[in-house]
Amino acid sequence: MSDLAQETVRDAIQRAVDLKGSEEKLAVACGVTQSAISKAKLTGRISDRLAIAIHRVTDGDVPGNVLRRDLWRLPEHVPVNADDHAQPEAQAAQ
Repeated sequence: MSDLAQETVRDAIQRAVDLKGSEEKLAVACGVTQSAISKAKLTGRISDRLAIAIHRVTDGDVPGNVLRRDLWRLPEHVPVNADDHAQPEAQAAQ
């Protein structure tokens, strides 16, 4: 089993914070408040939108599928493009 498969949501969020330099910098990059990052890290729960944002701003180094295993099985399943959000049925058909 890979290290990412065993990584907790809290660990993954902390890794994103470390990559960006601070909770505040990660929050700004994701378009949320620092308290939203802190709360997600504390609770280990994260919205799908924040998971996508972290995936995007870390260039996939912290993949959304690690943050939301219930939604995405693989990093390539994370809808990081605007087009991915608009056509969920099309993705399912592929």
